[in-house]
Amino acid sequence: MTSPDPAPGTPSGQAPRAAPLLTAAGLAVGPAVALGFGRFAYALLLPPMRSSLHWSYTQAGAMNTANGLGYLLGALLAPAVMRRSGARAAFLFSLLGTALTLGFTALSGDLRWLIVMRFLTGLGGAVTFTSGGLLVAQVASDAPARQAGAVLGLFYAGAGLGVFLTGLGLPPLLTLGHWSSGWLALGACRCWGWVWPGPPPGTPRRRCRAALPFTSRRSVPC
Repeated sequence: MTSPDPAPGTPSGQAPRAAPLLTAAGLAVGPAVALGFGRFAYALLLPPMRSSLHWSYTQAGAMNTANGLGYLLGALLAPAVMRRSGARAAFLFSLLGTALTLGFTALSGDLRWLIVMRFLTGLGGAVTFTSGGLLVAQVASDAPARQAGAVLGLFYAGAGLGVFLTGLGLPPLLTLGHWSSGWLALGACRCWGWVWPGPPPGTPRRRCRAALPFTSRRSVPC
């Protein structure tokens, strides 16, 4: 099959001007999930969990410690993971793993189970954030110079977006249901990364598939 013709007004072999920004916006799902959902949402879920499960301050703190330890280990292991599987695969599977552990957190109130889930959420979130940072840096380096800062800014804004959405959505959800519904909602929201449509037609194939790891080949128009 031949590659699609470049978009009108776009030089042959070059991506449309909007493609780097759209790609960065899609990659921003990574920090939204890894930091906004995986780490900072716990502050909103802790009070109802502590009340329902009758935790001491030590037990509540152990959950946060497990998440921090997982994040630290994930950040240290991320370079080796990316060397072995590539940044694209590392981003994809760690994003999926983080979503699963967020959802699985709702399955039990056993402290040991919750500590393991928080640890794995931190581990996956660190790999997601690190590999996403590498991918967006590649996108920024290929983008026009005046867009490079915006590309990076869009990616890192994902963390703030995740915090904003959890602060907006979790309180009313928790007033209507059990604390487990909050974890289930966080895991379900991660589905953004699978439905992002990708960059406009005309994006070079190699760059497109390297920079959109969370999008299936069929949905990538290149």
